[in-house]
Amino acid sequence: MKTKLMYMVYILTCLLLSNSASAKIAVGWHSHSELIAKASDVTGLDITVLATVAALESSFRSTVKSDDSSAAGLFQFTDRTWRVTLAQYGHLYNLNKNTSKYDPYANALMGAEYLKENSRILTKRLHREPVLAEIYMAHLIAPRRVVQLDHQANGAYVSLLYPRLAVYNRALFYKRDGNSRTVYEFKHYIGRKVDRAYHTYFDISNEAMNAFITNRNKELYMVYVTKLQEKMAERNRKRNRELGLDVLTITASLSDKYAAKYTTSGKLPIPPAPPATVIVRYATRELMTA
Repeated sequence: MKTKLMYMVYILTCLLLSNSASAKIAVGWHSHSELIAKASDVTGLDITVLATVAALESSFRSTVKSDDSSAAGLFQFTDRTWRVTLAQYGHLYNLNKNTSKYDPYANALMGAEYLKENSRILTKRLHREPVLAEIYMAHLIAPRRVVQLDHQANGAYVSLLYPRLAVYNRALFYKRDGNSRTVYEFKHYIGRKVDRAYHTYFDISNEAMNAFITNRNKELYMVYVTKLQEKMAERNRKRNRELGLDVLTITASLSDKYAAKYTTSGKLPIPPAPPATVIVRYATRELMTA
């Protein structure tokens, strides 16, 4: 009986946690899931990676702005990073230099390109494939500092290594008790945040991606059908025009035959037009045998 009760408590706990997680992601995620999926499809970056970083950076709030810096938008671009990233990759998506970082789709596109760029830099400098936590760290503190941390002692305090960054990111560099995080604690803290967000959004982001691909394929199919219908209609119009010309040609030929007949016989000075039924029957036979 006790075992059964404990099992029921376990099930209820799981349900409560599941419901709370669903409520947590519902507000921001569902209003931006389609554009995140579209950005993933266009840029080639895994949708769960995009969803993870957007969740950590802004909770999918496209108008949110940091109180301590110029960081804003879904992926929290600072003014300088936004200008540089937009100048480098904006032309790939027809974005001009005046595109606002509060534009959620533009922000997602540039966020994907920035993550890809940081991944390439880390791969080159670390001589290995970086994990997602390291890519996210690069998004926060720049790739060069992530490489530096890889060579620092685990017990070194990150707030002393990067004092200016620590001023504007206290929650990142300091623990709740006010003490600075060590390099090991900093990496562990970022790793846990990334891992939790990744697993939270893994299923739901892939569902959104599948829905987006399904809708996109439907749209592509409808475009194909429309173009095919237009092509068939144009072919029919062309055939009808050609048929009309053939009928006129045959009619003229038939009229000539009547004219020759009546001229040689001398019955009428002006040959009458051939009857309509004769023209249609003769034209149809000629076209069928052509």
